[in-house]
Parts: sequence; structure tokens; C-alpha cells
Amino acid sequence: MSDWRSGNTVVITGGASGLGLEAARRYASVGMNVVIMDRGNFSLETAAHELRSLASFDDSIASFECNASDFPSIEKVRVQSLERFGKVQCRMNNAGFRLLVGASREGRDELETTLSLIFRG
Repeated sequence: MSDWRSGNTVVITGGASGLGLEAARRYASVGMNVVIMDRGNFSLETAAHELRSLASFDDSIASFECNASDFPSIEKVRVQSLERFGKVQCRMNNAGFRLLVGASREGRDELETTLSLIFRG
């Protein structure tokens, strides 16, 4: 991937765990600026600390508490990311959530929430 270059910036929703964190590790290890967003809990702080240990520079990692289904929160992170890093070359929409009921029992509201998060971020 041509965007996997030192100094380029990636923004990852759901970046504090799972696939998002693994991708963030890879990006950090090649010297990219990495912005992770997650709902804000202990794992976000832990993930950011781990990524800083892999990064070329401590200031190349940024983490933000953000609900990916809340547009004003996303806009705030977008502005702060651009102010800090100047340009974003890659965005990974990885945020997700789980409902306590099975997919076959989801009501219309739950299904709309799921699809909105997947397709709108």
C-alpha cells in the first residue's frame, strides 16, 4: 500500500482493541502518525501507551475518546487530527458494537443503528 509510509497519517475508529488495534500497531511500526478513536475506557489509554512504545516518536500517536456514531464527536477528532498532523492519508472505519440480543432478534431500531454505524461511521 502506498499510504503505508513514514510520516503519513491514519485515523482508526475502534482502535483500542481487536482488528483496529492490530492495524494501529502495524501502522505505528512503519513510522506513521496514528490516531485511534474509541469509546473511552481503560483500553484506549492502554492502547495509546502500547502504540507509543512501537512508534518512532511519542508525538506520532494520538488517542481520542469518541463515539463513532456521534457526528459532532467525529468532527472534533477530525479537526484536532488535521491541526496536529496536517493531512490524513488513510482512514479505517473499524468501530462496532454488540447488542445483547442475537442478530435474528434485532428490532428495526437496533438494525438501523448497526447499519448507520457501519455505513456512516
